[in-house]
Amino acid sequence: MTAQTMQRLLYIITIVFGLFPSQNKGYAQDDSSESQIQRALLDESPWASTRASAMAGAISPIANGLDASHYNPAGIGGITDEGKRPGIHRLYFPYFSAAVNEDTVSLNDELTKAGDLTDPNIASQILRAYQDKRQYGRFSIVPSITFWRTQLSYVYDTQMAAAATDSTTDLVDIHARTVTGPSIGFSFATDSKDFTLGIYSGFFQRTETKGTYTLAEVNDPDARSSIFSADETKYDGMPINFGINWVIAKKWRPSLALVFRNAGGTKYRNSDSSAEDMVVDEDMTLGFSISPKLGKWGYLSWVVEAGNLTNSEMATSKKAKTSLEFTIGDRFGGNAGLSLRTGYNNAGLSYGLGSNLGILGLNASSFAEDVGYNNRRVIERRFVVNFAVNIADF
Repeated sequence: MTAQTMQRLLYIITIVFGLFPSQNKGYAQDDSSESQIQRALLDESPWASTRASAMAGAISPIANGLDASHYNPAGIGGITDEGKRPGIHRLYFPYFSAAVNEDTVSLNDELTKAGDLTDPNIASQILRAYQDKRQYGRFSIVPSITFWRTQLSYVYDTQMAAAATDSTTDLVDIHARTVTGPSIGFSFATDSKDFTLGIYSGFFQRTETKGTYTLAEVNDPDARSSIFSADETKYDGMPINFGINWVIAKKWRPSLALVFRNAGGTKYRNSDSSAEDMVVDEDMTLGFSISPKLGKWGYLSWVVEAGNLTNSEMATSKKAKTSLEFTIGDRFGGNAGLSLRTGYNNAGLSYGLGSNLGILGLNASSFAEDVGYNNRRVIERRFVVNFAVNIADF
C-alpha cells in the first residue's frame, strides 16, 4: 500500500466520517453555542444493522438474530419454529458492520484524484469544497453467542461526523462517539411461539468528542490524538430495551409488536461527577406485519411501523415507515438463505440484499434517512455492509 493510499484512508477513517443524527431529544445542548454538526445526534442503535437499514428501520414485528437486541428483544432466540437445533445456534466471531454516506464516497473519489494529500493547500481546497456536505462513517465489531433464548455480546461501535465549517477557513467540526461494553438479552416464548417477550441491556462506556479544529491539527496524528483526548467526555450507562411480539394467527402470521428502547429513559453518568450527565429519552415503537409462507421455499413479509411515539416534538411524517422482505429457504427473516429487502420512509426508498450460507453471512444495503435537525427535512443516503462468521454452523 502506497503512502498516498495510507493518507487517503486516514482521512476517510479518522477525519471525514460524517453525520447520522437520530431524533432523540435527551441531550442538554445550547443551540446558540454549538454548530449544526455538534448538535446533531449520532445513531442510538448499539451497532449498524444492514437488514434494518435496507428496510427503512421497519422490522420490529419480524426482528430476529442479532438485530432483535435493539429492534425487538422478543425476537432473541427466534420467533418461528425452525425445527430441532442445537442449544448454541449462534456464535459470531467475527461479526462486523460498516457504514458511510454518499458524500463520503464522493469525497473519497476526490481524494483519490487529488495527488499529494500531505500538501495542506490541496487538502484545504478539497475540504472547503465540501463545507456544506456532511460526511459520515461507522464501524462495529460485535462478538456474540446465543444459546436457547439468551444472547451475550460484547459491543465495540464507533461513529464519527465531520464537516468543514465554511469555505473561507480551514476549520473542521467533528463529533465522534465510541461505545464499548458487554450486553445481555433474553426472551420468553409460549410453546407455540405465538407470544414472545424479551429484554436486552448493555453495560456501556460511552466516549463523546465534540469540537472545532483546524485542518492542520486534524491532519497531524500527534496533534489530533492530543486535542481529541482533551475534548473527550466519558459516560457510563445501562440502556434497557423491552419488547413483545404477538402472532395473532398462524395463517399469514399477522403479528403485532410493541417495543420500548431506552425504557424509562437512559441516564449516562458523566465520569466527572461535577459535570452534567447525559439522558437519552425513551423511544416507543408499534409495528404490524404479515408474513405468508410461499410454499416450501420462502416467505414474504410486509411491515408497517410507527416509531418515536414518545417524542411529541417530532413531525408525524418522520415516525411512519413500511417495508417488504422476500426470503428464500425454510428459515425466517435474518436467518434466511437469500433475502431481498426494501423499505420506505419520509426520506425515500431503501433497499438491500442478504445471504446466509450457514457459517458465512453477507449483507448490503442503501438507506435513505432524513437527518434534518428540529424537523428540518434533510435527506442523506448511506451505504451499509455486514460480514459475519457463525462458528456454531460448523
